[in-house]
Amino acid sequence: MSYKEEVTIKLDMMYVKTKKCIVCGRNGAVKCYRIDYDKWVTGTYIQDAMPYLSAGRREQLINGVHPNCSRSIYGQDKCEHVWEDGWCEKCELQITELHHKDDDDLYMGYYEDTK
Repeated sequence: MSYKEEVTIKLDMMYVKTKKCIVCGRNGAVKCYRIDYDKWVTGTYIQDAMPYLSAGRREQLINGVHPNCSRSIYGQDKCEHVWEDGWCEKCELQITELHHKDDDDLYMGYYEDTK
């Protein structure tokens, strides 16, 4: 596949509806490129297929647990973080996984984009 073909295909975004979250009981969706989703389901490690998604969103694709729900399971939402090289020494949260306003959207804009 040529670079031009891959770039054209990369523009094809899709929403993947995820399993029901075991914490809150709600479903969700993750927005990703179709070609990257295809790579993942055919055996590529998810972190290699979709490096642009946060670890929380990749976990949501795998097991359905939303990023905010995941932080509450591990107590990372209540931790008084002590950072060392981008990681909390107490709860092992990566600094890039701190709560972000986009994490509150369980469907990553699915309903707004499909109206």
